[in-house]
Amino acid sequence: MNTKKMKKNYFNYDEKNDIFTIHKGFTDNETFDGNIDTGNIIFDVSTKGRIRGVEIMDATRFFNQSYKLSPTNIKEIQKRLQVLNKADFKAQATPNGMIITLFTQTKKLTKIVPTKIALPLEMRPNQIKVIT
Repeated sequence: MNTKKMKKNYFNYDEKNDIFTIHKGFTDNETFDGNIDTGNIIFDVSTKGRIRGVEIMDATRFFNQSYKLSPTNIKEIQKRLQVLNKADFKAQATPNGMIITLFTQTKKLTKIVPTKIALPLEMRPNQIKVIT
């Protein structure tokens, strides 16, 4: 995926590598500038200092913990991630890190499910801005 020039929203679940990706794309006057790697979650940052993408490694484990399901439900989580029809996120900078809220919706469920990620970052770049 060429994130340098991506213009539109994108989300995908890669079952083979268990990676869930949401990307908002870039405006005409911004491009990919770098990543913030927190371990299992990687953020794409634009030249305007905005979080434009979220990649969650080991996604089934992450969502299993977020939904507080038993470990035997990994296949159910994979199935949910494969049938998403909407996915988005909102990033908010805090004095000690970031709060990322993921919004997902499956084709069967009309309810949008929010999942919050609080990330304490020791060296959070000062230029990161809130995304709405």
